[in-house]
Amino acid sequence: MKSRLSIVLILFFAVGAVTTVLPRTVYPEKEESWMEKILPVELDGYSFTNSVKMEASTYETLQPFGIVGRMYQGGDGRYFEYTIVAGNTRKSFHDPQVCFSAQGWQLINPRRRDVNIPSMGGKVPATVMGLKRSDNMQGVALYFYKGPNGLRHDPFYIPIDMTFSKLVGRENIDAQFYRFLVFPASERLEDDIQDLERFAESVLSAAGTKEGGDYFLARR
Repeated sequence: MKSRLSIVLILFFAVGAVTTVLPRTVYPEKEESWMEKILPVELDGYSFTNSVKMEASTYETLQPFGIVGRMYQGGDGRYFEYTIVAGNTRKSFHDPQVCFSAQGWQLINPRRRDVNIPSMGGKVPATVMGLKRSDNMQGVALYFYKGPNGLRHDPFYIPIDMTFSKLVGRENIDAQFYRFLVFPASERLEDDIQDLERFAESVLSAAGTKEGGDYFLARR
């Protein structure tokens, strides 16, 4: 924890020194309507049920380019959901564990886990966990981030990546957050994680077929 704090403090001082002598850069922004066109509605093997819309307060807090969420029913009758957030400010990227807890979910063994999503280059550092509610509903969550310097399993390094990208003069400092859910959970967490890997790959590979879809992918 101390090492993380030291990194943040050093970067804040560096940014403060550099921004006093460099002209302000205006970075291009995406729009939610564009994201909705690129991210898929129809998925092979899944039946679209509804879009998931966030409250206005969420947009005010995160100030993202956009948030796209969609829910599906899989062939096994269970529900799968994806949410993708894009932005170029640290405000847009937080740890969803805070939101899960605020919504009444108990977090079961959240941990880093490498998952396999070919459209993101294969091995992806992600956070996985079980979810349980007071009505005994259980689910599984998998999420990760893509910043200017690659994939991250939590949001800590996203503002650092953005800051570094500004310092070296990159033209794009965008980042994305990816969250995938399945409900209800099965009896085997490992099976659920593999199901979420397949669902995530279905979403992202479909996005990759659209013009501009590479924005959401990571190639190695």
